[in-house]
Amino acid sequence: METDLGTLLWETMEDMYSGDDDDDIGMRLTFSTILEFQEQGCLDVTTTNQVMFDPDTKCLTFGDVTAPASPTQCVLFQETKFNNNKHLDTFKFHLSNEVGADAYKLFTNDHRTLRSDTLNHRSCGVASYFHSSMPGFEDLQHIIQLDIPDRYLVVQTLWQGTPVYFHNVYAPVQPHLRQSFFEALPRDFEHDSVHLVGGDFNIPFEAALDASMPRVDGNTGKAECFEWLTALRVVDPWRIHHPHERVYSGPGRCNRLDYLLVDHDLMACYYKDAQYSKNVFGGDHLQHVLTLSNGAHDQGRGQWRLPKELLSNPNIVNAIKEEATRLLDAMCVDENQNFGAMWYGWLKRMKKRLQTCHRHHLQHWKDTLHQLKLAWLAARQNAADDEDAAGRIAATRDAYDTTKSEYEQLLKDQQFDFHANVNERGTSHFFRRPRDYKVPICTATIDGVAVTDKAAVQAAFTDHW
Repeated sequence: METDLGTLLWETMEDMYSGDDDDDIGMRLTFSTILEFQEQGCLDVTTTNQVMFDPDTKCLTFGDVTAPASPTQCVLFQETKFNNNKHLDTFKFHLSNEVGADAYKLFTNDHRTLRSDTLNHRSCGVASYFHSSMPGFEDLQHIIQLDIPDRYLVVQTLWQGTPVYFHNVYAPVQPHLRQSFFEALPRDFEHDSVHLVGGDFNIPFEAALDASMPRVDGNTGKAECFEWLTALRVVDPWRIHHPHERVYSGPGRCNRLDYLLVDHDLMACYYKDAQYSKNVFGGDHLQHVLTLSNGAHDQGRGQWRLPKELLSNPNIVNAIKEEATRLLDAMCVDENQNFGAMWYGWLKRMKKRLQTCHRHHLQHWKDTLHQLKLAWLAARQNAADDEDAAGRIAATRDAYDTTKSEYEQLLKDQQFDFHANVNERGTSHFFRRPRDYKVPICTATIDGVAVTDKAAVQAAFTDHW
């Protein structure tokens, strides 16, 4: 009873039994029941039709138990447009009154927060907010050296020793600036690091689904953006769980520009929900919310598929053949056996073993990369005491770069297979009618010479048929 909860329970009991002549007896019975729950170490009740105390009427009633809303653990802001450093102090003052002075951390990348005067034109700026309930709150730190002024901010923390990075992105609106922006984003992180990326990318990822009308500059910088996201091994949970839905989050609701992307394994294990909703912060974009939870939820894991690279390992192929031979021999022993049950059980066992092989396969890639990088760094460190340092450094660096490029190609192949399977499903969207516009091709290059004759241009495309 020395806790805040105990004090609240005591006050509630006093209100409940204030009009009862035997209030002391009733309170003793109630607290004896609570003591039993405490000794058992658990309290397991259903959430429906529970007896409750209504503090307004001072009476007992029936109702459904509703869990209190958990605080938002991370918010990524773009277009902060702070006026000056006093404006930031005022914002923190109100935020502390609302959340608590020590209950949050706020990191900003806005050049106006370093000024005391007022600028006429305000634009850009990013900020990342974290609540104290988020795992790794105490270890949060702003990696300032990776900042891109007013447009990119990364915060690092640790989850059980694993480095975790939160990337806040606000890509340029001007198409000619996007390519250099995405090329400048950092890619050199720990091999086992986890990444969460969010922000306004100012490009629709999928032109057919994320834009109401195609634009000439819609693909500018997209290749560089996807290359960076692939290096971080992140995916779009909302699109994966809403493969055919069209939601436009940008101004005017004509395209989807705002994304939250997380590590693939993180999404597979902890995804609960992702949605777009009205912006409660007053911006002209929709608010994108992603919920990750380690509690029970309705959404199941995505279906596991056998990676093709496992079948390139002769040991795995021979093991599958050996297990299949044993199954066939067991089936031939007695014709009265339940062959269907034996076949189903064999498939379950093989799937579990192949999943274990897949995990070991991915971990082997990561461990190999880590060892090669350590060898390269060790060669550089020992360069002063080694006469053949240059050759040793070059050899270790070449081995590291080769393995890293092979691993990145493997990740790209996995991403391609996923998008190919999703985009080529026999759905109404796949079989939709083509758009009512044409792109004329008026010139063709034949033997190094550009020709504009209509018949010659047509022949250049049809002769090889």
